Amino acid sequence: MYCFFVEVLHQLKSKGDMRLWRHISSVTVLGIVCSSTLVFPAYASEETPSSSLEQLITDYAPEEIPMAETVMESGRFEAKIDRTEVAIDSGSSAKIEITDSSGTARLVPLPNKSLSEGKESSEGSVHYEVEDGTRLIAQPLQDASVRLSVAITDASQPQEFFYDLIPDGGSAEIVEEHVLIQDANEEIYGTVAAPWAVDSAGRPVRTTYEIRDNLVVQKVEHSSDNTYPVIADPLFKRGVISKVLKEKWSSKGGYEISFNVSLQARYWWTRVSNWEKIYKRGLDDLKEHYPRSMGKSTMHQQWKCHVYGLPATYTIDLEGWRKSKPNWARTEIPAAIKAAVKKKDLRAVARACNW
Repeated sequence: MYCFFVEVLHQLKSKGDMRLWRHISSVTVLGIVCSSTLVFPAYASEETPSSSLEQLITDYAPEEIPMAETVMESGRFEAKIDRTEVAIDSGSSAKIEITDSSGTARLVPLPNKSLSEGKESSEGSVHYEVEDGTRLIAQPLQDASVRLSVAITDASQPQEFFYDLIPDGGSAEIVEEHVLIQDANEEIYGTVAAPWAVDSAGRPVRTTYEIRDNLVVQKVEHSSDNTYPVIADPLFKRGVISKVLKEKWSSKGGYEISFNVSLQARYWWTRVSNWEKIYKRGLDDLKEHYPRSMGKSTMHQQWKCHVYGLPATYTIDLEGWRKSKPNWARTEIPAAIKAAVKKKDLRAVARACNW
């Protein structure tokens, strides 16, 4: 039996404008490997600082969403965002759980690969070295979504990356480059945002999703023509609310809130039987995002009205100072439909929801 002591010093030094939160400190990792054979995992090159990889994500991610703060609890990095909890396993499985009012979503990135134990950066990213030489970077974000970035460090590394995101008995399909996931009861489960990949020179790298054996597969067509590392970045999100835009108190006597809905909500709208599901799930999301604003019945009524006109609605505004109208469906909608037909303006229905 031979025991080998391997000490690897990562000098993680910030470079340039880290924007908001990217300042990574030095970390020393002491690994002890005892084996009867000289076999070592082919983990990623230590030449690329973690801070540089995080800077690439910051500079080029389509969604500029800050990371959530995490704490270590029972072997997991945990973040609490409103009433949603995100937990990232610090062990070599990299399992992730997102728990909210509708239950728990369980994610396993790169289930077919061997990973090192996760190491947290000073601002909340969790880094894993992967046996094929790549690196996995998990980031809980302040809107309760989770980034699952892969850093590809040279042309010899894989072009396909697998993610176990679909629940048992569930299914997924690709709609407008996004992955829409439902559970075994055909309830809304989650969305994976449109894929993107970029090399360290800022040049886009062609990337697409596939669904294979109930796994989400991201294909990244990198080559020696690229400047490495290359970042490829799926973003998983639960819920109906896509982006929170504002919440403020109005001098008119109530809160005003503004938000966008997710692609999955628009997709489910096409199945008329799911309008009520979108309303209920969205109401839960709104209560999580706006617990102080959603107490008034008029806010619930306005939201339900917007659900009925969802395809013609882009930004949704709810105003707590408006009157409660329990019979809004019989009074506001017929007049709005008449106006929409007369003026050939489908958005007249959406505007009617802010009576």
